[in-house]
Amino acid sequence: MKPLQLTFAGLRSYVERQSVDFTGKTFIAILGDTGAGKSTLLDAMCYSLYNRCSWAGGSVSDLISHSGDGTLSVAFTFQAGTKVWRIERSTSTRSAALHKLIDADAGTVVATGASAVTAHVRRIIGLDYDTFLRSVILPQGRFQELLRMGDRDRTGILKSLLGLDQLSSVREHAVTLHSRLSRRLGDYRERRAAFLPDPAATILEAAERQQIAQIRLNTLQTAQSAVAKAAEARANASVRHAAVAKARGRLTDATPADVAATYQTLLAAVEDIAARRTQIDRERQTLDQDAQRHQTELDQADRDGAGVAKTASAVSTLTHLVEQIPLLDARAERLGNEQREVSVYKAMLESLQGESAEHKAAATQARQALDAASGRVTAAEEAHLLATTTITDFRKAADAAQQAAERLTACRDEVAELHTLAEAAATEARKAELAVEAAEAEDLRLRRLHAAAVAADGCGPGDACPVCRRDLPEDFVAPEHDASAAVTTALRAARKAATQAATKEARAAERAKLAEDETLAGALGEVETTGANLELATANLHAVFGDIDPTTPDERLLHDHATASRIAGTEQQQAENEYTEARDRNTRVESEVAVREAELTRLQAAYEQAQADHDAFIVQLNRAARGIPHAFRPAHGLPLADITHQQQRARARQEQLAQLTGQLHDVRNRIKELQTASELLDTETDNRITRPANALRRQLDTLAHHVMDAGTLLEHATHPARPADAPLSDEAVWANRLLEQTAELVDACRDEEEAALEAARDAEQAAKQARRQCQADDDAHLEQLIRAASTAVHNAGRDLKRGQAHQPLTDELDRRIRAAEPAVTALGDLAALLTDGKFVADAVRQRQRALVGAASKILLRITGDKFGFAKDFRIVDTSTGKDRDVKTLSGGETFQASLALALAVVELASRASGRVDALFLDEGFGSLDADVLQDALYTLAAHSTEGRLVTIISHMRSIAETTDQVLVVERTFAGSHAHWASPEEREQIINDDLNRGLLQ
Repeated sequence: MKPLQLTFAGLRSYVERQSVDFTGKTFIAILGDTGAGKSTLLDAMCYSLYNRCSWAGGSVSDLISHSGDGTLSVAFTFQAGTKVWRIERSTSTRSAALHKLIDADAGTVVATGASAVTAHVRRIIGLDYDTFLRSVILPQGRFQELLRMGDRDRTGILKSLLGLDQLSSVREHAVTLHSRLSRRLGDYRERRAAFLPDPAATILEAAERQQIAQIRLNTLQTAQSAVAKAAEARANASVRHAAVAKARGRLTDATPADVAATYQTLLAAVEDIAARRTQIDRERQTLDQDAQRHQTELDQADRDGAGVAKTASAVSTLTHLVEQIPLLDARAERLGNEQREVSVYKAMLESLQGESAEHKAAATQARQALDAASGRVTAAEEAHLLATTTITDFRKAADAAQQAAERLTACRDEVAELHTLAEAAATEARKAELAVEAAEAEDLRLRRLHAAAVAADGCGPGDACPVCRRDLPEDFVAPEHDASAAVTTALRAARKAATQAATKEARAAERAKLAEDETLAGALGEVETTGANLELATANLHAVFGDIDPTTPDERLLHDHATASRIAGTEQQQAENEYTEARDRNTRVESEVAVREAELTRLQAAYEQAQADHDAFIVQLNRAARGIPHAFRPAHGLPLADITHQQQRARARQEQLAQLTGQLHDVRNRIKELQTASELLDTETDNRITRPANALRRQLDTLAHHVMDAGTLLEHATHPARPADAPLSDEAVWANRLLEQTAELVDACRDEEEAALEAARDAEQAAKQARRQCQADDDAHLEQLIRAASTAVHNAGRDLKRGQAHQPLTDELDRRIRAAEPAVTALGDLAALLTDGKFVADAVRQRQRALVGAASKILLRITGDKFGFAKDFRIVDTSTGKDRDVKTLSGGETFQASLALALAVVELASRASGRVDALFLDEGFGSLDADVLQDALYTLAAHSTEGRLVTIISHMRSIAETTDQVLVVERTFAGSHAHWASPEEREQIINDDLNRGLLQ
């Protein structure tokens, strides 16, 4: 695993988005002050790869920045082998987490979800979380774990790091593959048995059979084609004979009889009907002229406004006016009577309304008297209520003042009693203190008396004497001092009693103080409050009742107020009775006024409606008079004499128009009779001429059609069609010529029939010759031979296709069987070999010896050939040739050994799997002297030249001089920031460190 790009935000002290590009870098230093956020970069990698932090006991939530928006996001791009991967993770306190693994080369998402992404990362890198922290990222405080851990833990780390822990999974995978391939091999063999044993031979044999059968089939089909052609020729000849015979029969059947005589009869009927139609047309012309003259007179009358319809309308309207005009006088008399009735009723209503106003004023005056009486009642009741309330408040204030005085006396007695108890508790506490002082004096006296025994308490033989500091003899026994223990017990009891007495005294004093400050003060305040309330209630009592004795009973004090209330109530009841009586009288009169007003409204409406009807009747008669035609309209309005005169004139004109209309009707009836006679001639024409002519034409048209068909069939010239719309004389000439051609075609048809019979006999002879050539008895036998040959061709083709279809499948199955057989054998051998535990143990020992050898070379180079590693990871001191425990090394020596072992692990892991190409050291290097530090840095630099990324995380600026690139980490109030130092900035870092005297 080699980092390429690290982008993160919201990570601990990094609030804003940061991006670090590791591409092309091999030996770098991450520099910054303590707490700047250098080690947080390792947390970003651990979180992205394993969804965990780099320190023990920490959780992912601890990585979220407290100054950000509550969201931690990291995107880490790295290379493993030849592939590039990208991991994206985010954790938020406000939304769901995101976990995604992307194949950067293909641009596809490989896994999602925390567990799935972590599992894929472990397979890609080949390291679990613990192994990663012990071999690739070495955080602060864990740099020496691999060096100092036990053999079992170190073996587990090495197996995981070098891939040896995967041997069991390899064995299980080999067993699974062996089982799967064995089943598949069995399936291949079973499927192969279902195909032809030798598809190639089957293909050759089937192709030869197909060729022979095809030749035979071609011969038979040629003969069948010749037979079919002969049969077709025979059928054509038969069809020709039948068609010619049919045409001859049609010509014979379609030839009508007596055509010339029929045409002579039709021509004579045409002359007779034409003469009679001429006579009818002459009379019809004269009648049409008379009808036109009469109609002209009627039309002129209509234009003059005195036509039939308008004259009849005038007569009807004038008759109606003569009947309706006498009714106008009766309507006018009724309207006068109704108007006088309305006037009388209106006067009666006005008198009643005046009486209602008087009653209403009396009711209003009675209401005012009732309101005044109600006001006196309310005032009396309020005065009585005020007096009652004032007396009640006075009595309550007096009772409250008396109860407050009694509670004050009780509180004073209680405070005095608590002060007495407090004084008694103080006396008891002073006695307990005296007892403690006496017990302490006795304890001090005894301690001085037994000082040696107290000092030797807990000492044993060989210990230093507490007095002279010499070793105590082997038979030394500490002296006993039981009296001191008894005194100590008495002192402890006295102190306990003194503590209890002091506590009791404090509590008693506190209760007395509390009672005096709160209870007594509250009682005094209550007395003052109730006294002020009593004074106010007394003043209110005198304000209401004057100068009275407060001890007077309440009934005597309230007697005058109660009497005033009863008198006011009596007056109110009397005023209410008078108001009720006045209101009822007013209500009755108002009801009668409403009834009279409604009746007057009805009468007024009836009169107005009658007047409107009368006016409308006059308008209607005038409109009717104006609607009369002008020739008969009255000239002076609606005088009855004028209307009667116009009625007589209209009736005389109506009689004249009726006579003229009757004459026109007679003329038109005669025209209808002539029309009927003409229609009868049409019917006679249809029966005597049209229908017989059409029937003859249809017969001749049918014959002409058959002549045309026969001429076409025999390829003879045909007679022209019947001329359209030609006279009957021309049709007779055409019919005679048609009959002559018909006779010629009948003779030609007989000759053609003989020729068709001869052709049919020749075709039958040709078919017999074709069947004899292929040895077929008849057509059915020939068809049977063709089916047999076709079946042989089909069977051979089927076998050929089957062999061709089987051949690629059998070739593929044979290839798979040959390929699977050695793989199944090898997987079985591999599973059996890995089942033996000795193989894994031997592999671990060999890898461990290789690791020890590589670590010893690096450690000898770092220490100047002073130290190396033994096979059990103990340290070999080359100056003495003896090995020693790693715990005996100094701090600098321990760092050198840990560094050598870490570099060896990376080198061996890269050699084994090629998946570990980075090392991150998070150590301060402050415990190393200058020479050791330079040796370590040179070793790390040499290690980075082999294509690996080596990163040193430190606060020492001097490291910048040795590394190729420097990543500077700074922290401000806005959070941490990281950036690659430019050459000028890197040079400035080195110069600043030289100026401070840190570089030697």
